[in-house]
Amino acid sequence: MTAKQREEIEIERHSFASLVLYEVTGEELDALENETSSISDDFSFGSIALTLAVAFTITLTTTKIDSNRVFLSYLTLVIIGYIAALFFGLRWIRGRGSRGGIIKRIKSRVGPLGQEGKEINPKELAALPAQEAGPAAGGDPQ
Repeated sequence: MTAKQREEIEIERHSFASLVLYEVTGEELDALENETSSISDDFSFGSIALTLAVAFTITLTTTKIDSNRVFLSYLTLVIIGYIAALFFGLRWIRGRGSRGGIIKRIKSRVGPLGQEGKEINPKELAALPAQEAGPAAGGDPQ
C-alpha cells in the first residue's frame, strides 16, 4: 500500500456583496439547451456553406472551364451554397432572439425578497436607497 500524501493548497476567497438566484424549471433548462445547440449548429452550417459558395464563386470567375458539365456542376454548388448560407444564417439570427425570450421570461419571475415574514416586493426594493456593501451594511467584514 502506498501512503496518501496530503497537500495543503492556500485558497483566497472573494465573496460577493450580493447574489441573485433564479429558479429554473426542467422544461426551461431543456429549452435553453435545445436552443443553444440549434443556434450553434445553424451558425456552423451557415458559415461552412458560405465559405464553400465563395470558394466556388472565385473558382468560376478566375478559371476557364471548357466542359459545360463541370461548369454547371460548379454553378450548382455555388447556388446551393448561397441558398444554404442564407437559410442557416436567417435561422441563426432568428434563434438568437428566441433564446433571449426564454431568459427574459426567467428573469421576469421576480418574487418577494428578504426574510420570511419580512418580504420586500420588487417595487419597494427599487425605492430603497443604495448602500455600499461593507461591515455597516451587513456585508462580510473581511
